[in-house]
Amino acid sequence: MFFISEVFWSNFNVKGWVPFVEGESLYWNLSWKGSRYRLAEYEELQSFQRLNHFPNTAIITRKDTLFRLLKKLRMVYGSIYDFFPLTIALPKDYLKFVRIYAEEEESLPIEKRSTWICKPVDLSRGRGIFVFRKLSELTYDCR
Repeated sequence: MFFISEVFWSNFNVKGWVPFVEGESLYWNLSWKGSRYRLAEYEELQSFQRLNHFPNTAIITRKDTLFRLLKKLRMVYGSIYDFFPLTIALPKDYLKFVRIYAEEEESLPIEKRSTWICKPVDLSRGRGIFVFRKLSELTYDCR
C-alpha cells in the first residue's frame, strides 16, 4: 500500500474502516493502489466500499484529453469556455502552430512574442516539459 498521511489514517480508523489486503480481506472499505482498476472491480463494489481512483479521470487529469474536452465544450457552449489559453496539440495542429508563429513573427517585435510551453503526452511531474521562443528550438519525438 502506498504511503498515506497520518491525518488520513486517523480518519480512516475513527470511521472503523478496514483496508483491502490482497488475498486476506473479505470485508473491507477502501482499496488503494497506484494503477487503474478494471471495470469489473468497479462493478463488484458493495455500497460501503471505495476505491482511490474514479473511472475515466484521465479525461481531466491528462492535459491533452482535458484540452480536447474543453475544445468540444467551447464548440457547444461558446465563449463561456474561453478561459483557457491557446493550446495546440502536436503533431496534429503543427501547420496551425506554424501559421500563428509566423503571424506573430511578422507583426510583433521579438520581446513581445509569445513564450511557448511544450508538454509531452503521458509524462508527469514536469518530465519532458520545455519552454521555447523560436520555432527552431521546437524539437520533439512524441505527441
